[in-house]
Parts: sequence; structure tokens; C-alpha cells
Amino acid sequence: MKKENMKKENIDNLTSLWTLTGTAFDAYQSVYGFETVNIGFSE
Repeated sequence: MKKENMKKENIDNLTSLWTLTGTAFDAYQSVYGFETVNIGFSE
């Protein structure tokens, strides 16, 4: 039972990390947009 709880906790941590990364990426895109990506490729 203890092992299953640890496993669920790890999954929850991964999910929250994934959500945090996605939120940070969305914020980055909303601030900088896709223009920085295009500039990077054109140089």
C-alpha cells in the first residue's frame, strides 16, 4: 500500500511539473510570440 502511494505521488509530481512547464511555455509565447523563433532561424 505504501509503495502504491509513492507511485501515485511520483505521477502527481510529474503531472504538476508538466503543467508548470506548459504554463511557462505559454507565458513565454504570449510575451515573445513566434517572432523570436523566426529571427533565430533567419540569422
